[in-house]
Amino acid sequence: MNLKVCLVFALIGFSSCQQDKETIRTIKNTVLNADQIDGFIRSALDSSNIIGVSISIINDHSIVYSGHFGKKNANDAQKVDNETVYEVASLSKPVFSFFVLHQVQKGILDLDRPLYTYLPNPDISYDDRYKKITARMVLCHSTGFPNWRPKANDSLKLKFEPGSEYGYSGEGYEYLKNVLLHLLETDDKGLDRIFKKEVAEPLGLTNFSFTWSKRYEHKKAYGHIDGKPTNNTYQNAFPFFVEQGPNLFASSYSLYSTSDAYARFLMALNQREILDGKTFDELLRPQIEMPLFPDTNTHRSLLSFTKQTPDGLRFFHTGDNGDFQAWTHFYPEKGFGMVILTNGDTLFSSGFAENLLIFLQESVGKKK
Repeated sequence: MNLKVCLVFALIGFSSCQQDKETIRTIKNTVLNADQIDGFIRSALDSSNIIGVSISIINDHSIVYSGHFGKKNANDAQKVDNETVYEVASLSKPVFSFFVLHQVQKGILDLDRPLYTYLPNPDISYDDRYKKITARMVLCHSTGFPNWRPKANDSLKLKFEPGSEYGYSGEGYEYLKNVLLHLLETDDKGLDRIFKKEVAEPLGLTNFSFTWSKRYEHKKAYGHIDGKPTNNTYQNAFPFFVEQGPNLFASSYSLYSTSDAYARFLMALNQREILDGKTFDELLRPQIEMPLFPDTNTHRSLLSFTKQTPDGLRFFHTGDNGDFQAWTHFYPEKGFGMVILTNGDTLFSSGFAENLLIFLQESVGKKK
């Protein structure tokens, strides 16, 4: 029987059964319980080649489900648990955006002031068009930069006029990170300390940092490519032209987190403990239409991708460091959301993410 058909029957059965544990509601208001979700995930893992996965589900601004399955390392028996730390890859970007808007609120940075006036970028200085680039353009991916330059020795080139269209770019985030280093007169490790003091600690988020910590040595999952483990230390060679090391703060991809910690970050978005109302509204406001999703009410905000759905405004983002992949979405008005973190390269290619979203009656987004 087709898997999606099975899911339809499963949902019908689940919605009418007697609940014996804390209930979890889908955005469509179907009622599930933890055992039912566990059963689906275990069954789906068997055919997806996922090594380890942690999943947190949010209902009404509270974590109502936290599931952890599989292994930290395919070659040993150590299991994933609620303390397992993952590389969340590009799920780093919404967190960095939140941090940047806090600097804007403090008056350290202006969203619409050209970044070169704070710190010139020698990699693109030959092209004066880059002088139009602002923090707003970086966060909504309209700088004109590529995602990453093809080779380590390649010069940085603009693909289009800054501000004229959408183009996903990690390069832009790294430039903005360097601007913050300059303005705050610190280095990568110092920037992470500021991030923890101003964001992570006030929100009560532990195991949530952009740079490596020794305490992660026994908590972090190994990454996997083609089922073979890579490492469980700091990122290496991604991208290959950025200097690596335990002190690296890569604004676009280096955040370490558990699934619950990331879910608590999502829940904090509506609490306005860090950002005031005006700044918060600017963070979430749709900024630029997405050409990859024509006529679907999908935009990029300063925080993430946004889509207007029948169930309300939905923010979503994917992450892919090669050996770690991730997904998140959140409905800020209803306080519903989900975080999926995996330590391998099959979350999307295997259909696991898509099938889990269908199971939970969610619409299916696309990478980047």
